[in-house]
Amino acid sequence: MADILIVDDSAVARAALRKIITSLGHKVVGEAETGAKAYVEYIRLRPDVVTMDLTMEGMSGAEATSKIVATFTDAKIIVISAMEER
Repeated sequence: MADILIVDDSAVARAALRKIITSLGHKVVGEAETGAKAYVEYIRLRPDVVTMDLTMEGMSGAEATSKIVATFTDAKIIVISAMEER
């Protein structure tokens, strides 16, 4: 099974993803609530897969994804994002 890093600024979303991921037999090796922390945690943990929210304060998920992929070309990142529109 895969080692997974969850990146989302919502604690509720991180908890829901953790529940889904672990129920499928994967291991959550870390969590990050900002894009900047996601990059640091990726370097430290070298997970098999990252789930990445796009809209976060500071460094966005898109920016963090670009930075991770520029350094680690083999990175596997799944974008999971909910955007509310009126």
